Amino acid sequence: MALSEKALRIHAVETLVQYRFHNRELLWEALQGPPTFVIPDGNKRLAIVGDAAIRLALAENWYPGKTSKGNFSNIASAIGSNANLKKIGLEIGLERLMYGNVGGKGIADTVEAILGAVYLDSGLKKVKDVMDTLDLVSKSRRLEKMLESEGFVMFDGNEEEDGPAMPTKKRRRSAGS
Repeated sequence: MALSEKALRIHAVETLVQYRFHNRELLWEALQGPPTFVIPDGNKRLAIVGDAAIRLALAENWYPGKTSKGNFSNIASAIGSNANLKKIGLEIGLERLMYGNVGGKGIADTVEAILGAVYLDSGLKKVKDVMDTLDLVSKSRRLEKMLESEGFVMFDGNEEEDGPAMPTKKRRRSAGS
């Protein structure tokens, strides 16, 4: 028996993000860029959840560190930017699996919606896993430039196993070392 187009798209996205949904209807909703006949709001509601999940995942890793609130805000904004999310979506070919608006903002919203669907399906740990799979943290050019200008490095070699590590401040060598 041949798989339906819906089942094929769901399977393809699950493969790309390396996460199998318990409730595949959440993923199906995430692939609906507005407007669609299936879901009037498209994936907008899930995108809002996904945006919050991204920030929460980053904040959870940020909290134990020494980085300022202002730096956290800049980092979270860069990682969750439409440009960064669109770039990731295009790299994995997400536009071929979406319905409705496939423009840049639509692709970014769909990445957020997928992360929102993961959050509702399995919680924050799995969101972090998918963020790692998508390499969400390290693919932000704006973030890399901002961190470099402030003396940060993306990883310090002490990353936690359960999610992307927050950047850490480079240690400056003294003149005598």
